[in-house]
Amino acid sequence: MSWLPINPESDFSLQNLPYGVFRPGPGAAARVGVAVGNKVMDLSALAEEGVFGDSDNYVSCFSKPYLNDFMAMGKSAWVSVRKTLQKLLSKDIAELRDNEELKAKVFHSLDS
Repeated sequence: MSWLPINPESDFSLQNLPYGVFRPGPGAAARVGVAVGNKVMDLSALAEEGVFGDSDNYVSCFSKPYLNDFMAMGKSAWVSVRKTLQKLLSKDIAELRDNEELKAKVFHSLDS
């Protein structure tokens, strides 16, 4: 269960967090994100906060306009990032839930 409201009909639930590339706004640099509900989570913003551990590698690969570097890190990295995201979105974990400043950096509307 997540603290983030996710429509039960959404294709992007906690069990399906697809990686992709997005632009957080007009003219902004493209970067790696993950869809959840009706939002995109900016993985480069999370990496800059050090939530993935080895932040230099993650900051570098999530700040690029393609997934190649992240995919090259292999299945263990993909699984680790997905588990970290699921944990951050869990209703019992305050790290992202209670940090309004970080949420403003991380979440972007899919509608824009």
